[in-house]
Amino acid sequence: MSGGYGTQQGIDRSTDRRRTSVMAKLSQQVNPRLDVDVSGNFVQTHSNFIPEGEQTQGVITSIIFTPTSFKPFFDPNQGRYPYNPLLGANPLDVLHNWEAPEDVTRLIGTFQGTFRPAARVTLRYLVGIDDYRQEDKYLQPPLSTSATFTGRIDNPIRVSRKINSDFTATHTAQVSPSFGLTSTLGLRYTSDHADVVSAAATDLPPEQTTVGGATQFASQGITELRTLGGYLEERVSLRDRLFLTGGVNLEGASAFGPDERWQVYPRLSGSWLLHEEPFWRRSGIGRRISSLRLRAAYGQTGGQPPSAYSQFQNYLNASFGGKPGLIASNTTGNPNLRPERQRAIEGGVDLGLFQDRAQLELTYYHQRTSDLVLSVPLAPSIGALNQFENVGVLRNKGWEAALNTVNVNTASIPSSRASASRTRWRCRAGRRTRCPATSSSGAARSSAIRTPS
Repeated sequence: MSGGYGTQQGIDRSTDRRRTSVMAKLSQQVNPRLDVDVSGNFVQTHSNFIPEGEQTQGVITSIIFTPTSFKPFFDPNQGRYPYNPLLGANPLDVLHNWEAPEDVTRLIGTFQGTFRPAARVTLRYLVGIDDYRQEDKYLQPPLSTSATFTGRIDNPIRVSRKINSDFTATHTAQVSPSFGLTSTLGLRYTSDHADVVSAAATDLPPEQTTVGGATQFASQGITELRTLGGYLEERVSLRDRLFLTGGVNLEGASAFGPDERWQVYPRLSGSWLLHEEPFWRRSGIGRRISSLRLRAAYGQTGGQPPSAYSQFQNYLNASFGGKPGLIASNTTGNPNLRPERQRAIEGGVDLGLFQDRAQLELTYYHQRTSDLVLSVPLAPSIGALNQFENVGVLRNKGWEAALNTVNVNTASIPSSRASASRTRWRCRAGRRTRCPATSSSGAARSSAIRTPS
């Protein structure tokens, strides 16, 4: 069990942060066949920020639109800071009187049970919960930007809860001294619930710091996403030198329509410890290269759409003549939307030199993402402006190199690491849409497939 408390004072006025955390873990061997682990982590933070202009008003925007001849200091005769003669608020008034606090409370808990009914069979069940609550406030006091400004306060609250449940069953078999098998069956369920409630008010009375002005309004948005999947995996070991792993994943998500919900993703990988071969040890190059591993892998993965409800025709609240009503969203639903599918292949070599005091890693990879989900503009006569469709292809390829060295074999002198990489990124979409704005330097490489060690 451990805990911590810390405070940070910001450089600017009225900026600080407090953090409290408590962590506990309990491990118990119930009997020789059953192990139980329970852990929890509670974190609570309070931060005071400075509005910088992300809500159209703030310090940065005020400085940009403030002439250098303007004197922003407090005027005791008027009892306030003078107004910006051009646009925006007085930056000193923002620093002293505006408020933008944030409170975050988070609880993460896990339970894991491991049961070994037989010597070669292991059953493992893991359930975890991530409970998150974030409360923000953004206060612009009355008369802070002009003599006619009546003030505004926003108070959004976000509550989310993520639950994951995993079950794995593993069976190992040593068929012969040089041939081993490891079979794994896995099941996974996730649930993601997010609730955002935003309350706001304008026409605030003096010294009002809560949502209670003459004009009040509120909104709420709830998002739920569930996924269910399973996988089968077989790993083959030959003489503890050659390793082959093959598997297939079956995944389904509530964000997709019934016809496209379930998808299959295969994968295959292998590695060869060449330095363990007798012919390598007897060769002259084997005395110079202490270890050598060749590896290759192929795999497929899927992604989620930009919205959990992209398959549906969504409606928005509206009022007409003082009565409630609904209007169609500008983004129409697409029940045929499919997950983005990434196919990746990679190969590489790991070299150990000078008794593994220098290790070199070289990797080449090529990824192709098809069915890229992009927003496609529609004809206004349809009644909507755009729709998410599978219309793009993204290619990403390159190489990576890393060098690890043990400079001096003592605990007091650290090792060193140098790395380099190069990526080429290319996207192709339909005529009616555009690829996402990115570049080769910003294209991220997925690590969905990895060769076994």
